[in-house]
Amino acid sequence: MLETQIHAFEMTKEVNAEGFLVLRHHTLVVLQFRNVQNLELSGFSYQNAIFELIFGLEPMFPKGGGPLEGPAPTVITVMIDSSCGLSGKFKCGEAEVLSVEPCDENGIPLTPPS
Repeated sequence: MLETQIHAFEMTKEVNAEGFLVLRHHTLVVLQFRNVQNLELSGFSYQNAIFELIFGLEPMFPKGGGPLEGPAPTVITVMIDSSCGLSGKFKCGEAEVLSVEPCDENGIPLTPPS
């Protein structure tokens, strides 16, 4: 099992007084991946900025096989496209969003834990 928390936000085309792009809708997302296979991670550092998280599906048995009836089983493919720091890829049997909560620009939840 692999579990990760990601600070996600929308990057707008607006520019603030300091000349930086305005970021809004800051959100903490916790993802859990089960039955992880072929895990390859690299570049982990103090700042891990993910440019894109890409999900796909592929057949569990690419050369045939599998059940005689019903749909062919698939695995979820995950690619972490890095902007800075962490990148990687893996396959898994299941993926679940465990939580989504608003946060400030520093990743601090806006609601205190209960």
